[in-house]
Amino acid sequence: MLATTSISITTLVGLVFLFSFIQSIFLIILYYVIAYKHGPIIKEIIEKNKA
Repeated sequence: MLATTSISITTLVGLVFLFSFIQSIFLIILYYVIAYKHGPIIKEIIEKNKA
């Protein structure tokens, strides 16, 4: 009984780590897509903030 419980817990922890990893990759990709599509606007905002 203890063995099956520990296996299910490790599987659950693994799935949570995997999900958070995939989510972070997805957010990075989404950020790059937005930055690529709205690149000039973002560059203008950055230049205005520097000035």
